[in-house]
Amino acid sequence: MNQIYHNAGKALLFSGLLMLTPPVFAVSLSMNNSDPVGLSDDVNLDTIGDTFELKIEEPILCHTTLSSLPTNEIIANVVNPNNGGKQVPLLSNVRYGILSQLLSVEINNPKSACVTESKISYGDVIWRDDFTSFDLSYTNLPSQIVRGQDVDYSIHYENKYDFPVKVELIEYASEISLQNAAFFEAPSIWECVNHNGSTVICDEDNVPNVVSNMNLAQGTSAQIDVTRTVDSRSDFGENVQLMAVAFVIDESDDIIDTYVVNHTAQVVENSAPSINWLNQPSVSFTEDETQPLSLTFIIDDQTGARVDVPYLQQAISAANNKVQISNIVVFENQFDNYEVTFDVLPAPDAFTTQGNTEQINIIIEDQFGEFSNPLSTDVDITPVNDAPSFSVTCDHIVLNPTPRQGEQAVSCASQINSGRANWEYSDWLQNPTAGPGEDDQSMFYSFLNVSDPNQILDQQFIVNISPNMLLDDLLILTNPGASGLATFELQAMDNGGLQGNGCNDTQVGDGCDTFLYGQTLTVELLPSTYLISGMVNDLNPQDAIFVRLYDNSGASPVFLRNLPVNGNAQGGPEGFTFDQDPLLDGFEYHLETLGGDCEFDDGQGVRTLDFQGTINGADVSDILIFCNVP
Repeated sequence: MNQIYHNAGKALLFSGLLMLTPPVFAVSLSMNNSDPVGLSDDVNLDTIGDTFELKIEEPILCHTTLSSLPTNEIIANVVNPNNGGKQVPLLSNVRYGILSQLLSVEINNPKSACVTESKISYGDVIWRDDFTSFDLSYTNLPSQIVRGQDVDYSIHYENKYDFPVKVELIEYASEISLQNAAFFEAPSIWECVNHNGSTVICDEDNVPNVVSNMNLAQGTSAQIDVTRTVDSRSDFGENVQLMAVAFVIDESDDIIDTYVVNHTAQVVENSAPSINWLNQPSVSFTEDETQPLSLTFIIDDQTGARVDVPYLQQAISAANNKVQISNIVVFENQFDNYEVTFDVLPAPDAFTTQGNTEQINIIIEDQFGEFSNPLSTDVDITPVNDAPSFSVTCDHIVLNPTPRQGEQAVSCASQINSGRANWEYSDWLQNPTAGPGEDDQSMFYSFLNVSDPNQILDQQFIVNISPNMLLDDLLILTNPGASGLATFELQAMDNGGLQGNGCNDTQVGDGCDTFLYGQTLTVELLPSTYLISGMVNDLNPQDAIFVRLYDNSGASPVFLRNLPVNGNAQGGPEGFTFDQDPLLDGFEYHLETLGGDCEFDDGQGVRTLDFQGTINGADVSDILIFCNVP
């Protein structure tokens, strides 16, 4: 290699030799023995200031923490394709190989560095092993862009050193110039955000493309949110370039390391995606069918249609949710041509009728917001007769024909799923339905396997239960005077029939128009019980008597109970009631008094010392006792 050494005293000689170099673009530059990069113009030398102007044909970012450049060193003004330049000091020795056309320079100041996208450590004066202690990355950058597009992306940086650092972050972006055929406008957003530590300080100084004096404590991170607009004058097929460089600076303002991340995006002429069925489908099902049908459509798009499965799950839709879309698979036939296959299956209990239709609709969006032509197909789901159903809230009903105070005529001895703290008979039959979507059908009920040894149920009850029947109706439909337990199974039937559209395929042969409740139900009818009551007259306030009750059904009365009656303060009549023992219909009773001079009125005006009678389907409530206590 022919070498020419230059210092301040030999500037004129070196300048003259450079003008003998081959034409523009033939000369390349190496800094600190890095891989060469091409120069886009002549190398110019300002002999007075000893300043070289080096125009680089690819993105390059130089940075220095020097407040002023040294006066006794050669200065390089390194210019990037945006015509943006930065001056850095060089060693006094500059080498040029005439045959290789390689210009070699060195930055010999730890406070300066240059970086290109071709090599992470390009121009790094420290020349050390690659660090992994600092994380620099781009997020949300596309590979294709269109004119006028707002590109929103982020530059993320994190300090993974075990000590705090200061960082100068600079970004190169293709801007309008003679060298860039595709370029961005000036950034509309350049904002340092998401500080996750109080020691993270972003001093943006309102300068786009630069974050100065960024202090990052160990383990902290921040990011730059950027929005750039693709200039409408950009040429189709050309690339825009982005490069971000983090210059890591120590406490002495020395650049101890550099990190670079770069991205290239092509400007394309966008057109909307085109979608078509692979074969025009005919989609027909029977209600509740379990075998899915696979459909396939083709996507043609030269600029990146969205084909990720999560997106397609939203893009392929059912108009009325009567079918389910699943198992979406995307296969790329060739560049920008995709086959999308998916399964269709009727939703549970869904069917179509005239005026109650279903349609699968597809529309695809590309990465630039352009929508495809709509694609659709009709779906026919033939209805079948689903079995009716119902539930009950009590499987042991207790009927009391003569409820007393605090008692219920209908109560539950075994409650299930009523949803109430206090069971009510109106809730007994719940959720009766002829089948999903079959509200136009009627339901009928019948008792099966009835066991009624005491004949408490009237036959009318067994054959005439209805959906709107309340359980107090059971009291009417029991045989008078009967009591005991009856068990039965309850079956519902609808009038959908077994013919026509037929049964649900999974239920053929088991009676799809009927439903048998899954457990035996019990009705308990309590016997009717009655009371004996009356009034005691002329009892002084301080006196008391006993009314005595006997069972008179045998050869001689059998004593059952004494009922005390005390005189009241007003000296008026005092009532009494025998309500502690169940007295059944036909009970023969005998009454006497004890403790006073009292007599019974037999209802005919005759006074007697006792009173006898028989309960005959009603309470005995008209007994009168007159006392004349000495």
